Formats: sequence, C-alpha cells, structure tokens
Amino acid sequence: MDKKRAQVWGSHLKKPPNEQNILFCAGRDVQPLPMADELLLPYDIWTNRAHCIMLHKQGLIPSASLSSILAGLNKLEKLVAAGNFSLDPAKEDVHINVEAFVTENQGAEAGGRMHIGRSRNDQSACDMRLYLRAVGLSLFDSVKNLAASLLVQAEKNTESVMPGFTHYQPAMVTTWGHWMCAYVQGLCRDLERLAFAISLVNRNPLGAA
Repeated sequence: MDKKRAQVWGSHLKKPPNEQNILFCAGRDVQPLPMADELLLPYDIWTNRAHCIMLHKQGLIPSASLSSILAGLNKLEKLVAAGNFSLDPAKEDVHINVEAFVTENQGAEAGGRMHIGRSRNDQSACDMRLYLRAVGLSLFDSVKNLAASLLVQAEKNTESVMPGFTHYQPAMVTTWGHWMCAYVQGLCRDLERLAFAISLVNRNPLGAA
C-alpha cells in the first residue's frame, strides 16, 4: 500500500507524509517502551550501597561480603552507564534485578545478604524519592539559568522602548527590558514552588515499611 494511504487520514495526500513528522506525532505511542523501573536503576544501586554499608557497620555482614557486594554494584553501575544492561521482566522489578545481578556475579554469599532488614516497599519509596529529587534539582537549575539569561538581556535593553498592550491594544510605553523582567518574576515564583516540592521529596522514607 502507498505510504500516504497507510495513514487513516492520508488518502487525500498527493505525497507521502514526512516520516519524521509521523514519528513525532505518534511514534512514542506505538513503540515498545522500556520497563519504568529502568529509570530507578542508578538510584537502586546507591540505596543498596548505603544499606549494605550500614549492615556492615552494625556487624550484620562481614567485610568480605561487603567488598564483594560493592564490587558487584560497581560493575552493574558501569554497565548501566554504558547502556549495556536491561531489566529482565521475569525478575519482576528493579530491586530483584539488581540483587540477582550481584548474586550471579559475586555469589549467593554476597547477594543473599543484601536484603537483610528491609522490604521492597522501603526500596521503592527511597528510589523514587531520589529520582524525583534529581529531576527536581535539574529542573530547578534549568529554570534558574533561564531566568538569569533573561535578566542579562533585560539589562541590555533598559532603554529599548516598546508599547505595552492591554487586550491586544497598544497602551502605556514600556521597555523591552521591563517586559522581560515580568517573565523573570514568574520564573522566580516557579523556583519557589520547585524548592518547596524538592524539600518535600528530600526526606528519608527508610524504615517505614
């Protein structure tokens, strides 16, 4: 079938639609998606590190087991960073995948000790908070940088005269710099909201389950 007629809305087209346009509009809707837990992999590795170090400090696992666990987590972290590790759906979630990787690579003596004293509910809550904090901080920096860039341009245009508008009609005289500062004020309010949201996320949930 002609590509232009393969789309339900394409029968009237004289030329096939641009493939990039199709992918932009609908590609993500039909492409196979990675497991949602893959976003949590880097954070699950870190929560495992912290938990196992705590177990060792409390005398619950020996030094040799801790070293072996950390070596396995380091190896996994490098694979994840290089894009060479995917979660196995048969292992259900990110937590079991990470524990299974350490067990398979470092032995059950190491991997079997990782889950002492905690539940997967603990792990999930902590992983998600770490992820949300990272996303929030990244967004905060982006908004802050945008506001700073607008201020630089506003300072350069303090005397660039332009009309203000009310209901799309020319109104009082203003400047380009003053107009840009209005957007900076809005972004500053966004930064306040983001800072508050980050403060709510940045709390340790471990031990609650």
